[in-house]
This record gives sequence, structure tokens and C-alpha cells, in this order.
Amino acid sequence: MKTTRLIIIALIFSLTARAQTVYNDASAFTLFGKISDATETRYERLPERLKEISREPVWELWKNTTGLAIRFCSDSRQISVKWETLHNGVMNHMAQTGSKGLDLYSLEYGNCTAEQITERTEKFYRILRNKHPDTPVVFLENPEFTYIQFDLADKNRIDDRNKALQAVFNDLKAKKEKNIWLIHTAGHFGTDSEATVDSVHLTDLGFLRHADFMYPKIKKILKNLL
Repeated sequence: MKTTRLIIIALIFSLTARAQTVYNDASAFTLFGKISDATETRYERLPERLKEISREPVWELWKNTTGLAIRFCSDSRQISVKWETLHNGVMNHMAQTGSKGLDLYSLEYGNCTAEQITERTEKFYRILRNKHPDTPVVFLENPEFTYIQFDLADKNRIDDRNKALQAVFNDLKAKKEKNIWLIHTAGHFGTDSEATVDSVHLTDLGFLRHADFMYPKIKKILKNLL
């Protein structure tokens, strides 16, 4: 039986280097996003003085760390983090990386831009291709969530990123690269705003639409390889 492995390149890349990991206590870094340092614990948002005038459900929500951030500088190519959560809750519509995870942003590079896609995509592709010369590689556009009809600035940024990815893909095709495909994501999640809980995180319906959208395209690619 012939087994084919599939690699999907999205618009966010990460490179890992082998090195010894040294941890630093986050309490040594500046914490942003709080209106006051007079909180019951460090990683919560409202000052303790408001506890007596807040309803308990509201007070518990304010213990979430949403909006808090730690700023630090590093020249490491690999960042590792260890943390504990106050509650070990599990949500039916969200992966635990979303409900109990952390986000890491680079102030030097920021979020993925069209310029970065132009600069880095082929370099990353070459790393994959050198290791896996016969593996099919699928380039997947940045999906357009329904909120962008109200946020033209974000729509333009997504359009620019997708155009940059298309240009890189076209260039690779012109260089006679084989086993590469580009999937356009227009209509990916529908038009009724039911695919997400907050315009970004998928609901069960959103995951179903994602699977329904991707499955026939991946199946067609694999069929062409057999």
C-alpha cells in the first residue's frame, strides 16, 4: 500500500533550534494590561477593593488573564513557557490551547505580513522540500471570516497576504516545482456568522464547514498522486 504524507503550509511559521532551555520567573518582567497592581494575585485584572461591590460571577471572570501581557527581550530562536491555570475547565467548542494557552508575539516582526510572506515562504518551503523531496505541499490562504465585511482595513490586510502567497506559489510553479497546490479559501466558513463564537474561534459548525471545505480538495490532490 502506498502511503502519502501531506504537509500544509499556513501563514504562520515557526522554526525550532536545539538548545538548552533556561527558564526565568515571569514575576521578574513587567506586566501590562492591569488598571491597578492592588489585586488579590498578580495575574488578574480588577483591584481587590472592587470585590465587595461585584457580583461573584463577574468577579470570577475578572480573574481571567485575558488582556494581560508580559514583555521581554530575547535573541533565542526557541521560546518555551510553563504555566498553571486557575481552573482546569474544558470547553466543547474550543481546543485547550485556546482556552488555557498563551500567545507569543514578536515586536520585531509582528504578525505575519504580506512582506514577510514574500520574504520567508519560499525559504520555509525549501526546508520542507529538501527533507521531503516527494511529499505534496499544500499552500492554504488566510481564510476570510465574516467579520471582515465590517472591517475593511483587516480585509485589505488579508487580501494583501493572500496575493503575496499567490505570487510565491506562481513563482514556484514557474521554477517547475512539482507536487505543490494552492487552496483558495473564499466561502470557507459560509456567510451567516454561525461558524465562530467571536468572529475568530470556530464553533462545531465552523469545524464541520472547515472539514467539508478541505476534505474534497485534499482527497482530489491525493487521488492525483496515486
